[in-house]
Formats: sequence, structure tokens, C-alpha cells
Amino acid sequence: MRNYLDPVYLAITDEAWQKRVYSDIFDSLQAMLDYIKEVEITTNTRYQLVRFKMSDELFAQIYNNNPFKNEPKIQAFYTRLFNDILLEVVSKRADWCPSLSCPPFHQNIPRFKFENNCIPNDVLTEWNKLLSQCLSCQSNDLVLYLLTPAHYQTVVTGESDFIKITRYVVQLFEIPRFLSENILSEAGLKIAVDILYQQRVLTENWEATQQAQDYVFDDFFWETIENNRLVDEDDEYKERFISTQAQVVYDTDVNIRKHKYGKITKYTQYSADIFKMGRGRNDNRCSRIFYYKIKSVIHFYEYNPDFHKGE
Repeated sequence: MRNYLDPVYLAITDEAWQKRVYSDIFDSLQAMLDYIKEVEITTNTRYQLVRFKMSDELFAQIYNNNPFKNEPKIQAFYTRLFNDILLEVVSKRADWCPSLSCPPFHQNIPRFKFENNCIPNDVLTEWNKLLSQCLSCQSNDLVLYLLTPAHYQTVVTGESDFIKITRYVVQLFEIPRFLSENILSEAGLKIAVDILYQQRVLTENWEATQQAQDYVFDDFFWETIENNRLVDEDDEYKERFISTQAQVVYDTDVNIRKHKYGKITKYTQYSADIFKMGRGRNDNRCSRIFYYKIKSVIHFYEYNPDFHKGE
């Protein structure tokens, strides 16, 4: 996933500065960075889960147009806030592009026009160049996510399935990463469930008012995750695993076929599909998650990646 910040987050004109449009812009970005920070601290992945593309030329123009050069007195608080944000985004969350690892550019560069009267022209020009380079890049990671504020956002003229404009920071997280070897944990799994559900509300019209139920992971659930090497599955499978859990937790059923399946001691056991009969492509495994309830609390009990194995 390739993430980009609307350049209005990082540079504004003198006129916009004097009109104090920065309040909504900077507060919005600070709230998003705080949310990312909370997720990364919880999963012990500081500055790893969400990063933003940046070029040397764009950074140079952002620096040249930094509001602290305007010596604002009344807006001193926002000057400090801007500098703190700039430091974090550029020095700790930047993926510099183009880099030596970038694939070659191809010639069919999509034509777009980016407009925003609040942004200095030099900044907008360099940001346009960065987006054009990345859109022409022969990368396997085709989709570009552009994070914008609710107000004063940059207008993109031109259509592309590869540019996704969003005001919601949850869309910048890659769900499968929460199931990687060095991140997988109880806290990380719960965060992934919540983030995935929010993503589906935005992209697939899942019910926005649905409330999460209380839930826990039994020790045996973790044993089956470890023994069956969930961390070695591909991204599609990992995302479906979290999607299944999210549908159980939020009491919905889009594609998991929830149903009763025997008992665990005195409690009714339920089954939820990850994939009912596999995905094709030489994968016909019936993958399931089993759980039960004690009073109103869901207990995730077992992960079985190949329920009918041996039959």
C-alpha cells in the first residue's frame, strides 16, 4: 500500500496562514497521527504500519514554505504543532521516492491536475511530480491512498481506479500485517478486528451502527493459530480470517455462514467460515473458526484451516 498526504497538510500560502485556515487542517492531521501512534504503540510497531511517500524535491519546497518563516506571533502554538508534525512525517514516516528499490517507470503516465489555492505553487508542482512518478511506476502495489482533510483538500481532476481519496485514517492500514510473525498478539488482533470492520463500513456498506460484543481468546485458540501456522498464510487468507472474526464480534453474517456445531463442555459451539470450500487455485480447504458464548461474552475457541482434511 502506498500512502500520500494531501500537501495542504504540509504547506500553506502566506495568505492562508494569515486567514488561519491552518486550525482545521493541522488539528485534523494531529488527530490522525495520534490514532496511528496509539495503534503502533499497542502493537509495538512504532513508525512501521503507516508511512507516507515523499521526494527530496517536495521536502525542499515544504521547508521553503514552512510557516515558521512567517514569524507568526499569535499563532505560535500552531507553528510548534506544524514543526512537530513535519518532523514526524518527514523524518520518521517518510518513504523516499524515487528510491533505488523503485521499479522502472513506464511511459503511459496518467494525466491529472491537482489544484488547491491554499498551497504554494512550488509545493503543488513537486507534489504533482511525485504522484505522476508513482502512478507511472511498475509496482505490484498499484493503489495510491491519498489522505485529505475534511476542508481545504486538494482537488484532483482526472479519474483513476488507482487513486483512492479518503478522510479516514483506518483505510491506510494493511490488515494482513497484524497477523505477521512479529506483530501477532491479542491486542493487535483486537485492533485489526475493529479497523477491518470500520474499513468495510466505508467500502462495502457494512452496518455502521452495529456495536462490538465482548470477546476473549481461549488459550486453545492461540495454540491452534500457532500449530497451524496462520502467520504463513497469504494476505488474502489473513484478511478473510480477520473478516470472519469481525463478523462474529459485530454480530453480522456477510459470508461466514454462522451456525451451531455441537457443544464445548456444556456450551453450544458455533462455526464460522473463513472459506467454505477453499478459494480454488488448488486450495479447497474448508477453513473455520469455532467459538462459544458464556452469558454475553464470545470465547474464540479454535482455528481449523482444513476442517475436512482426511475425509
